[in-house]
Amino acid sequence: MQVKVIIRYEDKKIQMKTEKGTNLLQLLYVNDIPIPSPCGGNGSCGKCRVKVNTGRGVISAADLNLLTEQEVERGYRLACRTVIEDDMEIEILKEEGLQILTDTMDRLIKFHPQKRPVRLYSDKRRDAGKKAFGLAVDLGTTTVAVYLLDLLTGGVVAVDSFANPQRKYGADVLRRIDYARRGEKELKELQHILITELNRSIEKLITKIDITTNDIYYLALAANTVMTHLFTGTDPSSLARPPFRPVFTDPRELSPVELNIKINPRGRIQIMPTVAAFIGSDIIAGLLVTDFNREEWNLLIDLGTNGEIVLGNRHKLLACSTAAGPAFEGASITFGVAGVPGAISSFSIGRDGGINYKTINNQVPVGICGSGLIDIVAGLLEYGIVSRTGLLREDIGQDIFKIRDYMDIRAVEIVAEDYTAIEGPILLTQKDIREVQLAKGAIAAGINILTKEAGISLADVANIYLAGGFGSYINPHNACKIGLLPRELEEKIRRAGNAAGLGAQSYLLDERKREEAGLLAKKVEYIELSLRKDFQSEFIQAMDF
Repeated sequence: MQVKVIIRYEDKKIQMKTEKGTNLLQLLYVNDIPIPSPCGGNGSCGKCRVKVNTGRGVISAADLNLLTEQEVERGYRLACRTVIEDDMEIEILKEEGLQILTDTMDRLIKFHPQKRPVRLYSDKRRDAGKKAFGLAVDLGTTTVAVYLLDLLTGGVVAVDSFANPQRKYGADVLRRIDYARRGEKELKELQHILITELNRSIEKLITKIDITTNDIYYLALAANTVMTHLFTGTDPSSLARPPFRPVFTDPRELSPVELNIKINPRGRIQIMPTVAAFIGSDIIAGLLVTDFNREEWNLLIDLGTNGEIVLGNRHKLLACSTAAGPAFEGASITFGVAGVPGAISSFSIGRDGGINYKTINNQVPVGICGSGLIDIVAGLLEYGIVSRTGLLREDIGQDIFKIRDYMDIRAVEIVAEDYTAIEGPILLTQKDIREVQLAKGAIAAGINILTKEAGISLADVANIYLAGGFGSYINPHNACKIGLLPRELEEKIRRAGNAAGLGAQSYLLDERKREEAGLLAKKVEYIELSLRKDFQSEFIQAMDF
């Protein structure tokens, strides 16, 4: 039996029919209607909320656990737990475009073009000139940056970016692995939606400078290991179980026809080498453009969905990976959001007790993104409202903040209801503070174990390079204040911007970098933290602020 469903979002009204008993989130997926679902639809994150105007049906246990009583009364439901039994009308909260980092360090890339003969395409209907372009792609779990380069001059001529469309299957790589391992159909689905979006991006880029897809001969890809597998349509199941071995780590060259990527069919897709299950070619790309080929020790930290850390110099490279993203990218924070317009991105408490904050694009607050989260916790620590052990205190700060209950959990009111773009205030809960402790504790423990393995002290580190979108936007002082980064190294912190994107560009433009990338990948010694007997003790010690 079919029922009618009306969906309202972005000033649109979509009417469709579906079978009775259909899951609402799956219906939205199938019809390419965007909705956040960091947990992949298992009912644990509470981010896929919709407002049901008619046909509310049964209230699920997840609705009661993750939504307030007032929200449930107003008709809010979790799409992943909503079964369509009758005609239904729903409203979807609009998710604005992500703030995606495409800026790179001001670093000169040497231009040594690839010497292999390529038959240049010439469209005689347009002009008789020879054109040759290439793409450098930083494929992240959350966002994708695409750079179009002129292979005859070495210059970047256009840039585009987009949110990784695989996000709807889960915010982190493990949830996407879980989806891919269901079968060949699901694996191909993950690959297809990604390449479809990449082809749209390529179309936008060529329109900007009036060329054709036949003028693009190379694409160099930097990505974490899971994304590399999904991009190539390779089953990533082995990455989620011991001994966590990738299907391949060596660099690969593939045909664009094989992957259905819309560049010159005679061109080549160059997959950069990876190291291990959770140290990918994005880290190798970052190492290509930072100063690790010298005597001094340096740290490269990519604070993305996965926290990837490399400690090394010209003689030795040590790496590890930690799960930090769910907190810093908003997925496990009650009012957490990604870097979207309206996200609180910076926060401070003035000497007079006044609260100051900024949002992305200066829009009305909709939630808290990672950089804002660190600032808020640092401010609460400074004023003693959060203790060193992470306890939210009720006897301090009442003259600055309103302390209240939210879903039977103590919470601090960050922005009052009258000043938000959501139906209610924006809060930071005791649970959120614990999530920050878990994430920052894992990063700090990883840093400590790498220095211990190298036989050096933190004082021996010359530079900390912060790479990736989150790492490039955080306040270094506040990151040190909460213990995410070592306090003694605050003056040595350097913003690396989109180091993976710049590294992919160097791989594309400088033939010698291809050999160097391969050598780096073999040189990196991966430390599996879960197998370290000292990780748990280091982690517990790093939990305190």
